[in-house]
Amino acid sequence: MITINDILETNRMITENKLDVRTITLGLSLRDCAHPNLKQFCDNVYDKITKSGVFCVLTKPSVNTQNTGKKRRSG
Repeated sequence: MITINDILETNRMITENKLDVRTITLGLSLRDCAHPNLKQFCDNVYDKITKSGVFCVLTKPSVNTQNTGKKRRSG
């Protein structure tokens, strides 16, 4: 259960460490990952997520620039 202290601690971390808490949703169908062997199924899912997720990494900076009009400083 999330407590008020958890919320306050999260807020403090975001404020003090200037954490970026935005997310990018990745909608994937795992239907084509099906396999009777569990390990192979897990490998298929991993491969699909990592191959598809690369587009989020490439897209995220441009989304950030579009929304703010400027690039964020790193660090």
